[in-house]
Amino acid sequence: MEASKVSSGGDTTLCNASTRGWLSVAAVSFGTFALVTSELMPIGLLPKIAAGVRAVEGNVGLTITIPGLVAAFAAPALIVASRRLDRRGLLWLTTTMLIFSNLIVASAARLSTLLAGRVLLGIAIGGFWAIGAAVARRLVPPESAGRATALVFSGISAGTVIGLPAGTLLGELCGWRIAFSGAATLGGIALAAQLCLLPRLAATDAVGLRQLPAVARIPRARVALVAVALVIGGHFMAYTYLASFLEQRAAVSPGVVSAVFLAYGLAGLAGNTIAGELVQRDVRRVLTGAGLLVAATILLLSLVGSRPLIAIALVIIWGFGFGAVPVSLQTLMFMAAPALQEGGSALFVSTFQLALASGAFLGGLAVSSGGITVATLLGGAAVLTMPATIWIFGKSVSPR
Repeated sequence: MEASKVSSGGDTTLCNASTRGWLSVAAVSFGTFALVTSELMPIGLLPKIAAGVRAVEGNVGLTITIPGLVAAFAAPALIVASRRLDRRGLLWLTTTMLIFSNLIVASAARLSTLLAGRVLLGIAIGGFWAIGAAVARRLVPPESAGRATALVFSGISAGTVIGLPAGTLLGELCGWRIAFSGAATLGGIALAAQLCLLPRLAATDAVGLRQLPAVARIPRARVALVAVALVIGGHFMAYTYLASFLEQRAAVSPGVVSAVFLAYGLAGLAGNTIAGELVQRDVRRVLTGAGLLVAATILLLSLVGSRPLIAIALVIIWGFGFGAVPVSLQTLMFMAAPALQEGGSALFVSTFQLALASGAFLGGLAVSSGGITVATLLGGAAVLTMPATIWIFGKSVSPR
């Protein structure tokens, strides 16, 4: 009788711990959603922001570029600076930065103030992403690590599907300053959840300046970082100008383009969820398959995308394939350097953000010199080199 009571009590304790762990992962994921929403918010509001701070749209476009570039350098810097700090404290700090960055942007009267707020956001993005996925994996049992990583990365798709359209609509109805105030509110909710739910999380490995190049010296880690650069750079070379492609090449109306982006994001959520279940079995196959699917759809879009229905279908398939990419890349990095997960995450974030900014920049050059179709074709070709790299050089990259 007594044994049964003890067993029952132990099961209850384990159940409560498991529930709290998943709630903590959800709090981190909501922080991801708030970050992505804040980072993408200017895309739909550039004309209004430009008018509000009396600047040309081309200069206001720096609000998109700057956070990515700052995040690329902030990720390793913050990891090294906070090498022995409680990881939940770093999450609290970066989420607080997110809140203040949006409040600065919402109150900005000049472009310089606006960009200062976006610099602060870049620091928040770098620090949060460098430890977010690694922390999530520690909050659940090892066999659920893939699902936890997928849940954190689902904030990317949710920010695209829900955050960006909602922020654009709020900005249209109430003004762009209210939209950024709303993003600050999202950050406040995320911070409150993290304060209530996150347990103490000691640094697993004291990341010093010597450990970052140590990660890069691991052959599997180098393969993972090259894969990140190729697929993310190629993706954003084409994706940055997708709306223009749909309107100009496929003759899709602006109203329908918004619906297409919504469908893209929903498909991305599905791809993210499925990949989260599969990456623990064989991340190499999942990443290779996702890369081939993304490359094929982008290349087909550049070749036969003049037909609206075909273009829309290809974009939705593209979203499904790319939804599996971030969680697969991050898992690949974890497996490549299991003893240096935070250092690996810092280099992952830096490479990701630099590839994003470089891809968008090179895509712009391609559009200026050869047109949108050229940018799409080059982006698809760049993505195609990723699965080839993984398959040729990454045969030992996915221990099961």
